[in-house]
Amino acid sequence: MKKFDFAIIGSGAAGAAIASRLADKYPKKSIALIEQGKSDNASLLKIPIFTGLLLRGSRFTEQYESEPVPSLNNRKINLPRGKVLGGSTSINGMVYARGLAIDYEYWAQTGLSNWGWDDVKPYFLKTENFSQGKNKNHAINGPWDVTLFEKPLLPICQAFLKAGNTLGFPFCNDLNKPDAYGFGFNQFSISNGRRVSSTTSFLRGQKNIKIYLEHKVDRVLFKGIKACGIKLFNKNKTKDVLADKIIISSGTIGTPMILIRSGIGDLRKLTEMNIPCIYHSPLVGKNLQDHVLIRVSAYAKKSSDTLHNLNSFFGGFKAVSSAYLNRKGPASRFPLEAAGYISFDNEKPASVHLNFLPLLTTGNIRIGLRSQATNTNPGFMANGYLMRPRSRGYLELYKKNEKFISQIHPNYLSDPNDLDELVQTTKVLVKMFRSEPFSQYFEKFTEPIESHLDNNEIEDWVRQNADTVHHLCGTCKMGIQKDSVVDEKLKVRGVENLYIADASVFPTIPSANISAPTVMVAERLADWL
Repeated sequence: MKKFDFAIIGSGAAGAAIASRLADKYPKKSIALIEQGKSDNASLLKIPIFTGLLLRGSRFTEQYESEPVPSLNNRKINLPRGKVLGGSTSINGMVYARGLAIDYEYWAQTGLSNWGWDDVKPYFLKTENFSQGKNKNHAINGPWDVTLFEKPLLPICQAFLKAGNTLGFPFCNDLNKPDAYGFGFNQFSISNGRRVSSTTSFLRGQKNIKIYLEHKVDRVLFKGIKACGIKLFNKNKTKDVLADKIIISSGTIGTPMILIRSGIGDLRKLTEMNIPCIYHSPLVGKNLQDHVLIRVSAYAKKSSDTLHNLNSFFGGFKAVSSAYLNRKGPASRFPLEAAGYISFDNEKPASVHLNFLPLLTTGNIRIGLRSQATNTNPGFMANGYLMRPRSRGYLELYKKNEKFISQIHPNYLSDPNDLDELVQTTKVLVKMFRSEPFSQYFEKFTEPIESHLDNNEIEDWVRQNADTVHHLCGTCKMGIQKDSVVDEKLKVRGVENLYIADASVFPTIPSANISAPTVMVAERLADWL
């Protein structure tokens, strides 16, 4: 057994950031960083266009699956999480988005007085190195490279912005402004043609960080109510790692599962699984939130107006080769560039996030002779998701034949308002694709087809096609209430020396992609520790 000053479970957006900050602040203290997956040195992880393939594969992901979702016609939804050094920052879509100021003001209104926008903004800036230089909303001295590309990949991306203007929405020059509204271009965790992840940003070979790869965490070890170590599995062998302070950063699914296996959860459920209860914390696994989206897609008149050539062997090979050798071309970026923050009454704050892709999907990029062309027609797509959904789900753990089985109930669209707003979102995207700026590109809809355009048919279509944006959060809620899982300083209630820093602590979901807010949480905990 080895003893460390700090042990961090998970190397994703939060874990690597905390390890780095502690290593720099305390060069004489020892830090263990534990990762279930392998190293992130594969080229597949570095080239941005491969996100669609990574999310569908199993080499670098844990492919969780939800239970049947009643409001989605009892469909099961795939919920991939990164299982590799860097966690989900090594496989995600790389959109850098903080959310709106109103998100964090709401956290403050729930009693988390030190989590308002003015409290969290300095920590976003502390991390950032913005390609367009320093201004009141951006910084340049942080380790995390953020890029706003000078111009979009194709003219059709500009058509998306113009189509938004035809519906009365303004142009927005910075979608990371605290009150962002209108149409503009996403910012990305991409630098010089390569993915930016938590490991490329924070892990620089610091000698006081010991990284354990391919080690699965069984549970946190306790002496009374003091967390003192971690029991690990590696190739069916167990080992204990001891530490003075332990931080769990295993994500919205992984973190509550570790807590429950460690004896922190609902007393009744723990008793049913014969797990000794360290602390009765009934909200562990509850409060699950996610952004749920719909995709509207259409065939294009001309292949050259889209990125359809990526679906051919020669087009895909050329693009990937250019990205790999020269760090240029469409494969060196993730093409979800044009976006919109809108509301249905044209008043702030925005309530729906729209994203445009000059391709039907990035999941079928051809990278070899063995892969088959699946998209025979050129096209384009836009998705839309609710920025602050009302529906809430939960996660549970069961024990069967001495094995733990997780059940994930996201409960998408269980609140009827969410369904209504996705129907309205579909109508907005349909109007945009039918507007004058798209007249030279649009041929016909593929989803939803023309017959789906009255309210009832759109509602049925939404139930059959809505999906996740992979922004799960909230299962270890932070709060000032005694039944919240962690307090306002991210300490796990009821025990000592144990902390959580990842998206599971969000009391409510931010209005954007969650990797940047997760790093912000990590920066705050690193300061407090």
